[in-house]
Formats: sequence, C-alpha cells, structure tokens
Amino acid sequence: DFMFFVNTEQLIYNQEINESSSEIDLVIVVQVHNRLIYLKELINSLAAAANINRTLLIFSHDVYDKDINEAVQSIQFARVMQIFYPFSIQTHPDEFPGPDSDDCQPSEQPKPNCPNIHFKDTYGNFRNAIVAQLKHHWWWKINFVFNRIRALKDYFGLVLLLEEDHYVAEDFIHCLKLMENYSRESCPECWFFSLARLKMRDDHSGSNDVIIRSSVENLGLAFNRNVWYEILRLANDFCKFDDYNWDWTLRQMASKIMKPTPSSMIMAHDRIAHIGSCGTHSGNKTCDASAIIKKFKEAQVNLFPKFLNTRREDFSYNIRNNGGWKDPRDHALCIGMT
Repeated sequence: DFMFFVNTEQLIYNQEINESSSEIDLVIVVQVHNRLIYLKELINSLAAAANINRTLLIFSHDVYDKDINEAVQSIQFARVMQIFYPFSIQTHPDEFPGPDSDDCQPSEQPKPNCPNIHFKDTYGNFRNAIVAQLKHHWWWKINFVFNRIRALKDYFGLVLLLEEDHYVAEDFIHCLKLMENYSRESCPECWFFSLARLKMRDDHSGSNDVIIRSSVENLGLAFNRNVWYEILRLANDFCKFDDYNWDWTLRQMASKIMKPTPSSMIMAHDRIAHIGSCGTHSGNKTCDASAIIKKFKEAQVNLFPKFLNTRREDFSYNIRNNGGWKDPRDHALCIGMT
C-alpha cells in the first residue's frame, strides 16, 4: 500500500539543495498529526533558520492528509523525507491499536468479559487509543530513523525531535552545534540537548546562557546515535513503564535506570516555542498561536552567540507516571517495533 511504499522507497526531495556538500549536518524529525495551521507556522520558521539547507527534514505522519502532504512537499529550502507510522488509528479504526469496539471503553461502565477488563492502568483507567498512539508513534519513528533509513546508516550526528506545533528561532542550529561542541570538550555526561525549558520564561537570561542538569526536556530534544543505543538497550523499560508520554518515560529512565546518570544542556533563552499550547496536558481549549509567535519573536535578541555561558543546577524529578499504558497489547506492540 501507499504507506509501505513510502517507508520502503525513502525518497528524499530536493537532493540538489546544497551544491557545495552532500553531507547532512543535522537531522530534524517532525512528528505530525493533523494540525496543518501549526505545521505551516513551523515550516515558515524553519525556512528562516540559518544553515537549514544543510539539514535533512523528516516528517513522520500518523494521519494521511492531502493538504498536509502538499505543505510538506512544497518545501524548497532543505532536503525532505516523509515516513508514515503504519499502526495508526486512521489505518486501524475499529481494531487494536485503534479503538477496539469489544474492549472496555474509557468512559463507559465495563461490559462483563471484555478482553481488557483486567488491564486498568495505575489510576484505574482503561486503554485510550488516542493517547496510546502518542507514545507508539514516537517509538516507531525514532526506531525507524536510527535503524531503518538507509541514507542515515553512517550518520552519527544529532537528531533533533520537533512536533507539528513547534516554532524555532533563526539560530537554533547554531545553538545546537555550540552545545554539541561544548559537550565534547567539557561535559561528556551531557547526552541530551534541548532548545528550551518546559515553559517560556519571562526572565532575562542571556542569549548564550545554558543550564546543565540531570533532566530530559522535551522542547527541541536532540541526541546522537550513541545515546540512542543506550535508550534502545532499555527498550523493555520504555515499553512497559505505565505512562503514555514518551518524554516522561524517558525522564524516568534517565533518572533511575541509565548509568551513569546523564545530563542535559538546555538553552535558558528559548530557541523554540510551543505554539499549540492547548496540548495534551493543558486546560486551554483555544490556542492563540499568533500571540505566542509574536512574544517569542520579540524575545529573540542577540542571536548567534559566539560562546556559551553554562551553569549547573541541582535538579531532581518527582517521577510520577501518568498512566494510560498498562495494556499488555501496547507493551507487545512497542517491543515489537523495537
């Protein structure tokens, strides 16, 4: 079928974009659902970024949508690849991993003898296919990028993970490279790099300020193949931790399981904004993306720093799983995609 063909063919658009070098300096993977209005804003911000022509943009979709495809395939400023998560709700609307009508449903009184009656999560909830897909898609895509994409078999640089409702600063690639270079010389335990803290701050951090702490931040998270091998080694833990969020799962692994405990380098002056702020955990139902973008742009001063000003922070998460991931079918699918 179409998705199998695309995932097998692995066509790269705009191969000729960088005439001086065919090398890829950075791989950027964007997880896409169905919010085209935000995706267009992300694409606009990527187009304005310095050295974007030296990247490979990989868009990983869990929905086939003609308009989204057109938006992605219209990109002219960088090399582009599309991949499609093959176990989506769209392709499995009436059966696992989509919502199985025979299952006990999250919002209904359980029927006797429904197949998942004994598979409630930590908080007593039955499986919700919509939230379970978030973690499945993330795990499938990261496995596919590192293990299946032929053009990247010899690539050991950073892979930056974005989502459709992110918005980047012009110097985000420059800042990632500064952090990567610093880690090689001065912070070997810095496995992860993040372009922003979890919430946009109103403080006056310098444009070159970087926080080093034992945490994993999900806004503009980047790591390389060697770190991926460490994550992959703990695939069983990732696939069985009762949390439908890939980032909270990764935090739990980093804080309790990975040895030595890794650190992150985090840009204190944000180089990425979350413009779809009515996300999974937000109480907001209306997102004013234009207002968030305006505020973000106004804060972008003194970009392209020549060096980093690092500071170390003591930090520990109170790791509390969010549930939604107790069904053994999810565990088996996750492990099977590894």
